[in-house]
Amino acid sequence: MKLFHQGDYQRATMKFPHLIDYDKTDARAWNGLGMCQVRLHDYHEAHASFLNAIRFDPDNQIYLKNLHEMTKNVRKTLNIGQNYWSL
Repeated sequence: MKLFHQGDYQRATMKFPHLIDYDKTDARAWNGLGMCQVRLHDYHEAHASFLNAIRFDPDNQIYLKNLHEMTKNVRKTLNIGQNYWSL
């Protein structure tokens, strides 16, 4: 998270998988990876990361909000329809 907060998203995306390899159910690591991927405009991978975060912590409103905001912004930017990603 330190790298993320420093704006070093590329390096952070290389660190989060180590946490995930250690514990595949670490929802915080999945969410952090998704946030970095969004900053790097890797929306497809970010979508998958957010879904994993939600799968392991389904009631976490922050993870749900992150997925929703990313999806909304991508749809708006690309001018694509509601059904592009099924939520």
